[in-house]
Amino acid sequence: MSALAVARAGLWILLASHVVATWGTQWDIRWHLLIGRDSFWIPPHIMIYSGVTAIVLISFGVLAWTTARGLGRTDRAQGTVRILGISGTRGYHLAAWGIALTVLAAPIDDLWHRLFGLDVSLWSPPHLLGLLGSMINAAACWLIARETYPEGSRARLAAILLAGAIVYGGTSFAVQPGFRIAYVHGGVRFFTSAILAALLAPLALVVTARVSRLRAAPVFALLVALLIGVVGATVARNGFAWMQPVSFLADEIAKDPTSPIAVAHEMARKNGTTLDAFNPIGPLLALLAAIGMTAIDPRRRPVLAALAYGLTLFAALGVFLSRAPAFVDSLPSVLETAVAAILTVLAGLVGGALARRATAGDHAAVKTIGLVVTLALGVLSAPFVADAQSPPKIPRIGILANSSPSFGAPHVEAFRQGLRDLGYTDVVIETRWAEGRFERLPDLAAELVRLKVDVIKTARTLGLTIPPSLLLQADQVIQ
Repeated sequence: MSALAVARAGLWILLASHVVATWGTQWDIRWHLLIGRDSFWIPPHIMIYSGVTAIVLISFGVLAWTTARGLGRTDRAQGTVRILGISGTRGYHLAAWGIALTVLAAPIDDLWHRLFGLDVSLWSPPHLLGLLGSMINAAACWLIARETYPEGSRARLAAILLAGAIVYGGTSFAVQPGFRIAYVHGGVRFFTSAILAALLAPLALVVTARVSRLRAAPVFALLVALLIGVVGATVARNGFAWMQPVSFLADEIAKDPTSPIAVAHEMARKNGTTLDAFNPIGPLLALLAAIGMTAIDPRRRPVLAALAYGLTLFAALGVFLSRAPAFVDSLPSVLETAVAAILTVLAGLVGGALARRATAGDHAAVKTIGLVVTLALGVLSAPFVADAQSPPKIPRIGILANSSPSFGAPHVEAFRQGLRDLGYTDVVIETRWAEGRFERLPDLAAELVRLKVDVIKTARTLGLTIPPSLLLQADQVIQ
């Protein structure tokens, strides 16, 4: 078999393995959210491990095959290089050393859990290291496609678009915890997802457009990513129907009502949604931003295109989240929104500049990968390492009133502002509104108690009237 045939076969196996691992990751996230406990041998983990194992075998296997045949000494004109005694193309070297980071993350993650206990947050250094290693391997497929297929071929374009969709999927996973940050903290961090997406998404979408030389490549990559997500959701749904695992979710939430899983269920309950269905809102908003990027033309104006993506997503996410009931108590002020917009602009400029540098040539691309890894690890993990290790207790205040959310929201916001003025910026406020049905107050009070709030603020302080008998019942529940 020729070296070209081996390289091409390896490329498609790598891409297929990434898709399988992505489906396993989607299912694993659903497993944590709906079941609450896992073990090493659950099907989602097997899918992930199978995909990663195939990626490792192919990435290093092609290098081993090339080295064994001595191609590193005879085919330098074809772009083969020798690193640490191992011969291969730049694309396969980048693929191998990228997935090596993912393999390295496994024992580090085990040590992390032994030191700090189990966690379900993506934003811990071992999890980010594993994710970034996988993204680097997928990004290497851009180089491999250019090395193995002639310019203008459909196979080359298909491989580049699929690799772009996979890399974008990695950035999407990376920014998902930003919605929890927005819900818990509000303020400038209300826009955490948009700011991070403005930084990271161009590294997938702008690069895809410039490597493929197709203006609409960001839109096509987003559509492919959306298709992968829909199929992954179907795999998870059918897998749950087949296995019918026993859920320990209530026990897990009771152990820590402030955990990411508990917060995710709080948000879903307030929004009137469930966590067992695929939510296309995020991908569709990203698709809208990708259309804005395409309008600017990322091939010729990568920085401006990245900026257009970031600002479009900033506006779209801001409107969507502000209308979601779960975020009514987390809305930022005008000043905080302006600060977040400035940060989004800066993130978009940096993301676009990195994407432009990454496509300046194969050598520049390899060098830029190291910079991107360092930058992304620092941006994502540094502010949240303390949260991943030993999360500080965030005060939780319950508000119990008989009015409606629309009537009580201004009072809640005034209360939150008063807390900020006193220095309490990280506070979770749980609101329960009887909406004129006084008989609901005891049940709502019991619900606040189950959420383990630190204190319950009653409607008396909001200037509302509750019959003393019902308020007494609520007080007894609280006690």
